[in-house]
Amino acid sequence: MVKVEGIAVDGTIVAQLNNKVFEVISKPQYTEFEDEGITRRKATFRIKSVENEAEYDYYPNKTSIKTLVKMHGDEMDEWVEKRFEFLVTPQMVRGEEKKVLYVKYNEGIQISDLNF
Repeated sequence: MVKVEGIAVDGTIVAQLNNKVFEVISKPQYTEFEDEGITRRKATFRIKSVENEAEYDYYPNKTSIKTLVKMHGDEMDEWVEKRFEFLVTPQMVRGEEKKVLYVKYNEGIQISDLNF
């Protein structure tokens, strides 16, 4: 079976889930992309929904990376198989309201808390 690739998780997708817990399934890496004529670097990795096992690309914002570092340390390779929960919040982005994802800080997140 071949999994769909190239679909990035976003607030609209996560907002529809009852369980917003995801697991990191690939080593994070940095990719370069063009944004309004400027080359930028952004962390990216594959994640899997605990609720439905759907897999997505994830491009965390700086706030979410800081939260992941607090929860799982600053060695990104060690995030594989780690779990985290998303918060979805409405936010103005370039003049348009969007559902934005943030990683929820859970100190000492327990497997039993993740609603399997």
